[in-house]
Amino acid sequence: ECDKYDQMPNSKGKVAPKFHKKNQAALWPLRLHLINAGQDCLQKQDNKGALNFYGTYVESGTAPLFADFDKTKSPDTYIGEVARVAGVIAYQDKNLDLANKYCDVALKDTASYKDALSLKMLMMQQQMKTKEDSVKCLKDFENLYANDKSETIFTNLATLYGNLGMKEKQAQFINERLAQDPNCFTAWAVKGQAEMNDSKWDEAIADLKKANEIKPNALVLTWLGYCNNNKAANTQDANQQKALLTETQAYLEKAKELDPDQKEANWRYLLYNTYYNLYGADDSRTKAMDPNNK
Repeated sequence: ECDKYDQMPNSKGKVAPKFHKKNQAALWPLRLHLINAGQDCLQKQDNKGALNFYGTYVESGTAPLFADFDKTKSPDTYIGEVARVAGVIAYQDKNLDLANKYCDVALKDTASYKDALSLKMLMMQQQMKTKEDSVKCLKDFENLYANDKSETIFTNLATLYGNLGMKEKQAQFINERLAQDPNCFTAWAVKGQAEMNDSKWDEAIADLKKANEIKPNALVLTWLGYCNNNKAANTQDANQQKALLTETQAYLEKAKELDPDQKEANWRYLLYNTYYNLYGADDSRTKAMDPNNK
């Protein structure tokens, strides 16, 4: 008789599920078996199965059944990492909509945030095939930056403004960052790069030097060498040319020291060209940098 009254509608006409709380308590911990099943599939190189189990785990965590479940007593500590892995598998399967969906879940977890953000940005950039895609990507980056002022997102957003021809917006964005943090290496580097792309050699050199003073970096040093050499090529003063090339030599040799395998910057040809102009083709330093003598 009591069971009958458990199922009576409330004032809004809703009927409370009879075993709602018990089902929550019983099913919440069982979700862990989905992770185990997903791991088993991965070991068997069954990515489709792994994605199915991991995806079910992620989506079941926000299912209506658990909407009012007290997760503070039994926190879902795996949700971020499982969502990140599901996102990677979906990305490898070229299902970008699903990959983005799982990435967004992983972004809410501090433990998986960094890796999920890298994947998210990679997918956003790969989807920029048309002007419309690029504008949408710009909005996505602006939304990311609104919640996370990291240098990685800043760099991508500032570069995207430049790629879309939004020079004034790019300059404003960079200057706002520098007003907040005058010692922001990334802001000075991006500012110098933008000026370099516009062939503003003096401005680029000045700003890249500021970046390099904050943190020596092989790519910035290579850009400095590139700007110097272009400035040298545009002057008829032999002494000034030599001074600029000598300065470039120091920059590029430092870049070589910091990045011997050229993983960050392609300094080799520029250093070869600098040695060639300073010391000639027969100098041992020139020969050592000759791209044909690798």
